[in-house]
Order: sequence, then C-alpha cells, then structure tokens
Amino acid sequence: MNAGGLVRFQRLLDMTSRWDGYIYIALYVKLSKTGKNNLTKDIDSFIDTHSSEFEGKVAFHLVIDRRNNKDSEFYPNNFLRNIAMENTLTDLIMNLDIDFIPSLNSHNLLQSHMSQLENNTKAVLILPSFERSLAKNEDWENITSSDLPSSKIQLINQMNSPSRTKQVSKKRMYSPFHVSFYYQGHGPTDFRKWYNVLDIYMVKYSLNFEPYYVVRKTDKLPRFWEHFTGLGKNKLSWNEEMAVAGYKFYVNPDAFLIKLSLSDRKKRIRQWIQIEYLKSFRNYIKNLYEKNFRA
Repeated sequence: MNAGGLVRFQRLLDMTSRWDGYIYIALYVKLSKTGKNNLTKDIDSFIDTHSSEFEGKVAFHLVIDRRNNKDSEFYPNNFLRNIAMENTLTDLIMNLDIDFIPSLNSHNLLQSHMSQLENNTKAVLILPSFERSLAKNEDWENITSSDLPSSKIQLINQMNSPSRTKQVSKKRMYSPFHVSFYYQGHGPTDFRKWYNVLDIYMVKYSLNFEPYYVVRKTDKLPRFWEHFTGLGKNKLSWNEEMAVAGYKFYVNPDAFLIKLSLSDRKKRIRQWIQIEYLKSFRNYIKNLYEKNFRA
C-alpha cells in the first residue's frame, strides 16, 4: 500500500477514536492500480488488526473501479457519498471526508442539539470546520487525533496562544477552514459568533456555502449530484439543493471539525465542470424546485 493509503487508514483510526456513533465507509479502489490478487489484502489486514475498534461500529462498502478511460482519473466523490448515505442504518447522518476529524463527544452533543430543533426534518446542524497548520519539522503522516484539541475551550485557547516556536512564525496553529482565501465556502458559519455562544444559532445560506453538517435521513433528502467528480462543485451543489429544497441552516455551539491534509499535491479540475453546473445541475434544481429557485 502506498503512503497516501496508509495515511487515510490512520485518519479512519483518528475518526473512530473520537466518534461514538456508527460509521459507514465507502472505500474506493481502482482495479487497474491494485490488481485482482491484491485487491482486498491490505484492507482485510487493516480491518483484522483493528477489529476490536471497528466491531459493531464501522461498516465498509468496497467500490471497485474497473474503468481505464480518462474519466476514471477523477475521484467519484458524490457517487461514494450517496452510497454511504443510502446504506447507513442511522436516522441522522453526516457526510464527512476522511481527513476531517471531529471533536470529542461530538456524537452525543449533536444528537442532543438536533432534538432541540422543532422541525429537524428540514434542518441541518453545522459543525464549524478548522484547519491545522504545520511547523517546519512536522509531517501530516505523523499527526493523529491525540495531537488535536478535544474541546471548544482547548481549541480557542490554542488559537489565542502566541506561538512558542520559530518554525510556525507566529501563525496560529488553528484557523477557520479556508476562510482567509475563500470566504464563501465556510465563512457564513460566522466563526466570531461561534466562539462566544452557548446555544444553537441560525445562519443564512449563501451561494457556494459548503459546510459539513448533521441532517435527518428521510425519503425526501436530496442526493449528491453524481456527475461532479474530482475537484469542484461536488459538495457545494448538494448544499445549494438543500437550501432550495427548504432546509434551514443552524450551527451547533460546541462540536467542531479539524482538517488534516492528506496531500500537498495540486488537484486537477475536470474539464467542463462549470458547464455541467450551469447547464445541467442548475436546470435540474430549477425544474424540481421551481417555486423556491432563485437564479
């Protein structure tokens, strides 16, 4: 198994160490790179090694890509998200990328907060997302959940504490995820408000908002648009449809996520992704939710 695969397995261990609820993993494997004989060997070994941590808590859904064309170069994010969402056995779901690690006790806190929302079948409960910067002598492969703040108080204290190392160059180790250069993505979460609140609060959806959140699984819950693969439009399109479908966006006051990057490599954007978004996806939600749609 390559280094990237090993790090992703470590991220799963980080997640299970902090999440008390059920976890359904949609695991993507390219047959052309793995070969039939080695297809499940590493996966089976990993599951056997950590069976005590996974038993009754983690389920794996293996998705095998047998394609060899150019489209197969792009990761099928939304296809995998739909598989996990449709097959999980829980009433509440949270679609989470493997490199986002939740704070301790977030599962119980989120369940409690969702029960407080009057119409929680049409509500999403956001977990504010943060990112961790690395010192020069650090490597993502060696960072685990034990290195992360476990509570909101710890997170805020570490964000406010001045750096004691020259390597970080006085940069805060934790900061709101991507807000400094792409405010639309997570800025509407209103981090300044979150730092000081004790209760749930509502935020307005705006275009390109793409937070991670808990939502109730119902027959009317929108699916992810599977034509979006690789980088670009994959998650924000789901959030856009959720808003047009009438879902309200709330922020929980204590649980949060921390992004641990898996790679510094530049990601490619699939050709025609913008045309797919404007011509196909936007027409789809316009026709389906005509009364609520705003161009």
